[in-house]
Amino acid sequence: MINALKLKLEKLEITFLFNHPYKRILSKNSIIAGEKRIDYGMLVNCGGLYADKIAKDFGFSQNYTLAPFKGLYLEFKDSERLVTRNIYPVPNIKNPFLGIHITVKVDGKIKIGPTAAPCFRERTMKD
Repeated sequence: MINALKLKLEKLEITFLFNHPYKRILSKNSIIAGEKRIDYGMLVNCGGLYADKIAKDFGFSQNYTLAPFKGLYLEFKDSERLVTRNIYPVPNIKNPFLGIHITVKVDGKIKIGPTAAPCFRERTMKD
């Protein structure tokens, strides 16, 4: 499904660059990524755990930092299919995590989770 979306966007002359890690901003419409200078009209930040650091280079989210968590899921092994749709708890505003939920995967298997273990290791963007 994601490949179909990518193909539609490429027909609109949108370029995707993979394996070009962001290094730094050069100007309003130019960055260094990987070993290349990339000039653009619009840039979509898909930096994952580094999205906040990239956003800061562009003047966004100056007061925010991502708090990375690792989530692990359990797979429901019973042969009886108890649920057919995803089930999510109502979020608690004081603790805005999604909480333990049940997800029906594309293959029909059921996963339960996640755990939420903070990842305290310092994040650095590789040069």
